[in-house]
Amino acid sequence: MKCNFSIRQILLLFTLLVVVSVTKLMAGVVVSAQFEPSTLAVGESGRYVITAQGDSKQVSGQFSIPSGSPQLTFPDSISVLGQSTSQQFAMNNTGVSMTKSVIVNIRPRKVGKFKVAKFRIQLGDTVYDVPGTELEVVAQGSQVQQSGGSIASSTSLKLMFARNKIYVGEAMRSQLQLLLPSNVRIFHNRNNPLPKVTGDAFTLSPFVMDNVTEEKVTVEGKNLQKFSFPTVVTPLKSGQQTLRFDYPITVARTDRSVMRPDPFDQMRMDSLFNQMMGMNGEPEQIELSTGQLSVDVLPLPDKGKPSSFNGAIGNFEASLDMPVARGLRVGEPLTLKLTLSGEGNFSRIEAPSLQGTDQWRVYEPRSEFRQEDTYGVKGTKTFEYVVIPQQSGALSTPPILFSFFNPETEEYKTIELPPFKIEVVPSPVIKDSQPLTSKPPATQSVQETVKKDTEKKNNSANTGDLVGIRESIGATVSSLSPVFTQAYFGWFNGVALLALVIGYPFLLRWHRLRSDPLFALKTRLRKECVQHLKATAKEVTHDPIVFFTRAESALRVAVAYCLEREGESMTRTDVEEHLQSLDLSAKCSESMNTILSAVEGMKYAGRKYTVENREELFAELEKLIKKLLS
Repeated sequence: MKCNFSIRQILLLFTLLVVVSVTKLMAGVVVSAQFEPSTLAVGESGRYVITAQGDSKQVSGQFSIPSGSPQLTFPDSISVLGQSTSQQFAMNNTGVSMTKSVIVNIRPRKVGKFKVAKFRIQLGDTVYDVPGTELEVVAQGSQVQQSGGSIASSTSLKLMFARNKIYVGEAMRSQLQLLLPSNVRIFHNRNNPLPKVTGDAFTLSPFVMDNVTEEKVTVEGKNLQKFSFPTVVTPLKSGQQTLRFDYPITVARTDRSVMRPDPFDQMRMDSLFNQMMGMNGEPEQIELSTGQLSVDVLPLPDKGKPSSFNGAIGNFEASLDMPVARGLRVGEPLTLKLTLSGEGNFSRIEAPSLQGTDQWRVYEPRSEFRQEDTYGVKGTKTFEYVVIPQQSGALSTPPILFSFFNPETEEYKTIELPPFKIEVVPSPVIKDSQPLTSKPPATQSVQETVKKDTEKKNNSANTGDLVGIRESIGATVSSLSPVFTQAYFGWFNGVALLALVIGYPFLLRWHRLRSDPLFALKTRLRKECVQHLKATAKEVTHDPIVFFTRAESALRVAVAYCLEREGESMTRTDVEEHLQSLDLSAKCSESMNTILSAVEGMKYAGRKYTVENREELFAELEKLIKKLLS
């Protein structure tokens, strides 16, 4: 085979190869910097990106700032939120190239044009000049012309209320909506997985990741992804109030159209991780924000506001239930159950007022809420009122009024719950049915027996019959010694006499307890009262619940002793009426009222008392009980 190349052609080809190689070497590493996007509104997030592109061997070092060189500085009106780094590889016929970036997240605070001056940066052992760049910041709400294909410029975060008007104290369902391009995937930061809220004029229910929904939407001809974060917003103040949401996220594109052009026009090779995750674009850390939102919170109208309104806002239904009360006695507790159901601000609903009367003593209710959704807007709340009748007869329970404001109709509504009619019977009273005597009367049967024996003897004496005389006395025997002459006879009779003397009072007491019900009742009540008083003394410095319970029992039994009634039948009204008749001191009356109120509060209203002056209460109680039992 014959070669037709001349020496001149060979030299020309050699020169061309040298020029290409020199050009390749002269290209080296290209370092650039730019704002993405180049125009931002005040409060919006963007980034400042420093990029180095070139041969993988030349770009393999780490970024650093050389000493004595101009430093990277941002104007005071630009806040630096944080920074991150990234790198990508690409391959062509001449080798492998690399793109390495430093990403600084920023947020402008002031309108204007701001410049970052030229500075130097070191990559490995080589120092490079980074050209200056400019950022334009416009006011919020201005139309911003975005440049480049930055993901941050294509996203938005906004708060959506369920209704145009919102009232102070209202629990309104809301959504924080995140819009992203359809070709972008989002990664949630583990340290900040959910949006953050700023604003002291509102309370918000926590965001729950399991409740976040995703859907495809089209906005102005653009295909977008919409992520909705449900929450419940409750304003605490009326007027113009501010609210702000911030959401730091990491995103990346899933297509190849946004890749930066390689300086040598070579084929790109994405990282294995991005390929596995479907991420062909460069990951970005972006700070999303709604900016300062101004919300006009309306006050509740004064027109038509009923006196029974206690802060309930929403739409509710109410019902009142009562257990079957048959044979209810004076002083026995009765429970009324009020049930509220619907949607609204259950956490701010207080118990409707139930006023006591001369017929009823009323205690603060216990409440319980059973929610039917994640945020506690829908559910059922119950209030259990304990009422105690103070007198007998046909009584009606106290009426209950429940009022609420409906923000849909913008009107107040009152539900009147009618009272129940109950027949109350008096408390049982035990009276002395037989007077106290030292000896029980003889029964009719004994008297008749004695009478019959007497008549029998008289009849026998009047018959005049004679008894025959024995003719022989029979054989005679020696008589025994009399028993009373024996020593044991004296000891036995002495012991028996002593037992009789000692046991006779107990025998009389036992006989009286069996024959006198009133004496038996008062004896038992005295014993119970002393036991309760001793138990109260042990708990003066220990458990307050046991102290008040035992103290109330001792007082109630002592009053029952005076009134000659069963202790269980005594009501607070009975105790108070008897104490008032004794002309007690003000300190003693106040102490007894404290004990009675504490026990009823714990029993019917679920209160816990931690009174510190229990020693003084016990001293007054002990003096009073000694007086009552004397």
